[in-house]
Amino acid sequence: MKLGPVHNFCLLSVMSGLVVVGTGLRAGESAITSAPTTVVWKLDKVASVNGHEPEVLGAPQVTEETVSGRALRFDGESDGLVFPVNPLANWTTFTIEVLFMPEVNGASAQRFMHIEDDSGSRILMETRLRAGKSWALDTYLHSANGKDDCPLLDTTKLHPVGRWAW
Repeated sequence: MKLGPVHNFCLLSVMSGLVVVGTGLRAGESAITSAPTTVVWKLDKVASVNGHEPEVLGAPQVTEETVSGRALRFDGESDGLVFPVNPLANWTTFTIEVLFMPEVNGASAQRFMHIEDDSGSRILMETRLRAGKSWALDTYLHSANGKDDCPLLDTTKLHPVGRWAW
């Protein structure tokens, strides 16, 4: 998948057979209004998510085989959704929640979320599969100022593939 120079975007995708249902980008307080708000981006259709029309890469499929209804299934090679907006823009605090299911035959390293702003600050979420039986979550927060890089990968915290996880 080649995206080229894209700024202020959100890419949600790329696990082999990944099913994503409840990707929630929950922002706690806006830097602009200072009013508590919750914003949820639920990936259960391709055409529009939270009022934003994504660029659709490949052919993500809507599926009903989840613990809480419809979800999107990505093929891990060419499927993805690219949004021309940053869902976390202007937020001082946020929580990212994802309900997903890594499948047994997925690639060993699978990025399924990438949010980046114009300054180069970014958030990545990936899995690291072990022998097709378990996975560990790999996250990375990078601040463009170079002072606030926060990688998190604990390969002792393993989870079974083929099951739903938050």
